[in-house]
Order: sequence, then structure tokens, then C-alpha cells
Amino acid sequence: LLMLAFGREYLEKIFPPALAFRLLCAGTLVFVSVALAGLIYGLFVEPSEATGFFWNFIYQKNLFGHRVELLKAGIIPLAELAIGLIVSSGLFLVIFKLSAFRPEYESNKEVS
Repeated sequence: LLMLAFGREYLEKIFPPALAFRLLCAGTLVFVSVALAGLIYGLFVEPSEATGFFWNFIYQKNLFGHRVELLKAGIIPLAELAIGLIVSSGLFLVIFKLSAFRPEYESNKEVS
């Protein structure tokens, strides 16, 4: 929306594509880390439980001897945050790169 309102050059000063690419990589790293942390937790900490990729290692069934359902969502908020970073940064980069071709297209128009 900032690009539509103020132009590509203004947006490039405020939010450079290199930063968007770093956020894309950070989101991917968080997503893979959450998945692997669940796998490692399931394999080494609770091997009797069913283990797998994205094992919910945050959900606490028993805390200090009492049944407490702390953070019922578990790893879902972390995974959603990572997916949000990936999608928003990727979409920004696609739109930003597509806007780079606009001046070239306008300069090649034939004048009638």
C-alpha cells in the first residue's frame, strides 16, 4: 500500500528488499526449527510418546503434579508467526520486483 501511495523509490528507502529477504529467511528458519525441535524433543525427552515432525513440545499435561493445560495451542502460534513472515515477505518481494519493470514498459510505448 505504501508503494501505491508514495511510489517504489520511497518504499525502497523505508523497507529495502534485502530486509524483506532476511525476514523471509528468518521465517523459514523459525518454521524449520519448530518442526525439528518437536522431532528432537519427541525422540530424546519423551521417547514413549508418539514422536514425529512438529511434535507439540510446549503443551504441558502435568505441571508440578497437577493437571494444568498451559498453552493449549502449543507450537501453533510459533508456526503461524513463521508462516506469516514467509508469506508477507515473499509477497512483498514479488510485488516489489514486478514494479521494477513498470518504468521499462512505459518508456517503450510507441507514441501515436
